[in-house]
Amino acid sequence: MFVKVYKKVIVLVISVVVLGVAGLFYLNSLLNKYRKEADHAMIWSGEYAVAIENYSKLIYWNRDKPGLYYLRGDAYTGKGEHSKAIADYETALSLGISDTLQTILRISLAAIQMGDLDLAEENLIKLAILSSNSENEYWAANYHLGQLEYRKGNYRGAINYYNKSRLVMPNYRELYHRANAYYALGKIDSAIQDYNASIEFVKRDYLRLNPNSSLSKCDTCGFPFGSPEYELLTNKKGWQTMTDLLEKLEFIFTLSKPPHEPHLHSKPRFPFI
Repeated sequence: MFVKVYKKVIVLVISVVVLGVAGLFYLNSLLNKYRKEADHAMIWSGEYAVAIENYSKLIYWNRDKPGLYYLRGDAYTGKGEHSKAIADYETALSLGISDTLQTILRISLAAIQMGDLDLAEENLIKLAILSSNSENEYWAANYHLGQLEYRKGNYRGAINYYNKSRLVMPNYRELYHRANAYYALGKIDSAIQDYNASIEFVKRDYLRLNPNSSLSKCDTCGFPFGSPEYELLTNKKGWQTMTDLLEKLEFIFTLSKPPHEPHLHSKPRFPFI
């Protein structure tokens, strides 16, 4: 009798173990499927809602994995749901994500997109302090702090931040916006110098995003300050434009001849990118 009961118990234990292993195998297979679908939607197809759905399923089974919140935050960002993105990035930080600097940067950029400039500034200042040994994030922190100062009308502060970003990674973007600030301060010569040094690359990036633009047929690489080619960065949602400048400047521009100095009547605004 005892032997029969013992055998039944052994069989039952083995059955439970087999079912448990099979269940774990199935669950792992299912989670791998969710991850593949999420990554494909996020990286290749841009179907952010699909990515969010699958990352959420993964989070349900792995609530302590900071990387999943980070990735879902990226998907929310892609979908334009910036407050949800910030919540996920902050959760990733609280769970100890290894890439702290990029997570803080993402919080800052999402905050800018949703118009919470105080939150953006708070995190950018934190990023600038923490990233002293990381060139990419230090550059980004100071560049975006420069943008915020420009929005406030603190043009000298903006220049200071742009200069800090240039110390670690000189880039045409901060040159272009430093020209903004110089011009707002009435430092025309400095503005022209920065503008002419950066516009070739600004144009290149614009044409990458707008390959069918009429500018793609123009062989001129560097446009003088105040020329009609300022139109290359107008009419993009969320940017300040050069429309006022084009209406107020008297400027003769001939592609086949050296450009003349522009005649400036008032302070224009550069596009804010």
